[in-house]
Amino acid sequence: MSKASKQKLAIKDILKGKFLVEEGAFRHWKFIFYIILLIFLMISSAHSVDKKTVKINKLNDEVQVLKAKYAFVSSELMNLKLESELTQQIVKDSLLPLEEHPFKIVVKPKKDSTNLE
Repeated sequence: MSKASKQKLAIKDILKGKFLVEEGAFRHWKFIFYIILLIFLMISSAHSVDKKTVKINKLNDEVQVLKAKYAFVSSELMNLKLESELTQQIVKDSLLPLEEHPFKIVVKPKKDSTNLE
């Protein structure tokens, strides 16, 4: 037989699955199980990556929402710290604003007489 006919015969045998039932087929089965195991590992890792990607996207969305809330609360706090806003709040509570500004009392710490440097 020529080489081309042997290859055709081999291709026909592969398509029919004869290589799986002949003598020495155990070697082929081990290789097939190995390939199937690798395929399962590849599929499971792809699913794991997809799950992590979805989780990362959700967390990024949550971070954006929290940043927006922080900006809003920060601007509200700055407005509440203004003297005019404080004056309005004091008037609402039926208190009168101060006529004079308060003064600062500074207390100097006593020098330790035992520590002579």
